Amino acid sequence: MSGAAGLSAAKRRRAPGQSMNDNINHGNRQPVNAGPPPVPRQVNIPDILANHELRLRKYEMSSNEDFEEVNYEDMMDTKVSEVDKNFSNKVETLEKHVQELQTLVTGLRGQLAKMSLDSQMKPSSKEDKKSKN
Repeated sequence: MSGAAGLSAAKRRRAPGQSMNDNINHGNRQPVNAGPPPVPRQVNIPDILANHELRLRKYEMSSNEDFEEVNYEDMMDTKVSEVDKNFSNKVETLEKHVQELQTLVTGLRGQLAKMSLDSQMKPSSKEDKKSKN
């Protein structure tokens, strides 16, 4: 694309009403400000401290009212009793499972003992063949 064609394409892409001269950066232009720079205010430290103190007192008074309404001892007692009850329920469940396992093991021992006695009472097939010979 030639230089003239590129310039022509660039003009077509621009918004209507923009001219080429508006977009050229001359390098010596300063950014345009809306007005004079803001003048810093004088800070009156005693007034700021007094305002801050008033706000703190107001906050403390509202927080103290909130804290007085809540009885933390009752909340802790309730929470401890919930945890204790939950723990007791879990211990009871574990004790039931242990008891079931003990019953199962006792039953298996009985079955093994019976199977052992039955096998001792019946002669094996090899012993039968030897005694017949």
